[in-house]
Amino acid sequence: MKKLIALLLGALMLCAMASCDNGNEENTGFRPFVVGGVTVTLDAEAEPIIASLGAYVAFAETGSCYGDDKDKVYQYTSYKIQTYSNEGKDYILSVEIFDDADTSIATPEGICIGDSAEDVLNKHGTPNVQTEQQIVYFDYDNDAKLQILLRDGVVTNIQYLKYE
Repeated sequence: MKKLIALLLGALMLCAMASCDNGNEENTGFRPFVVGGVTVTLDAEAEPIIASLGAYVAFAETGSCYGDDKDKVYQYTSYKIQTYSNEGKDYILSVEIFDDADTSIATPEGICIGDSAEDVLNKHGTPNVQTEQQIVYFDYDNDAKLQILLRDGVVTNIQYLKYE
């Protein structure tokens, strides 16, 4: 009887340990970045999105590590959008919120530069990865991630990134 109880307790502990994996494999998902009523979806065709956003403050173009032509970076006041080219069309590769100069720039859930890590967890929920330097949410269905960088528990950078 004692062996049976010990065996059952051991099996129960193994199940509990398996469910406490530090790397959350669930598709936490997240909503795409929205600015000025324009939804910026990763891997979407870039031309109509960039045109809808209006004037950017800086532009750069380099050889692509991702597509077959040029990567382009469109910088706005508090965020920038990077595109890659494939078969003659540009697609959204990433969005980065890097500055709090425009306090209306935030995730759809309401996180912006200067918020606390606790605010992120309260508004976005349980992350796939969490360290002192970052909180990461994966959208496995869309090969995308939301990476929120931290310094001293405060949000310093927000990145929507495509990955493969």
